[in-house]
Amino acid sequence: FGQVFSYIGSVVIVYLGALIGTRKIFIQLFGNILHAPQAFFDIKPRARILDRLANDIYKLDVVLPELIRVFNSQVFRVLA
Repeated sequence: FGQVFSYIGSVVIVYLGALIGTRKIFIQLFGNILHAPQAFFDIKPRARILDRLANDIYKLDVVLPELIRVFNSQVFRVLA
């Protein structure tokens, strides 16, 4: 019974941490793009810039929390 609560708690903490971290990183990335020189936009197409941002945010929102969840699950199995 305690394992259920610890598992749910760890999942909630991981996903909330990922959301907060993703928001901070997105704000930094977007700010850097807004402050980029005009030559940057002349060389890179808008679609490539948006694709890169979307790909980075996807990895932070989906891939990283899943890896951390699997790691936590394995640690709990070893400790149990």
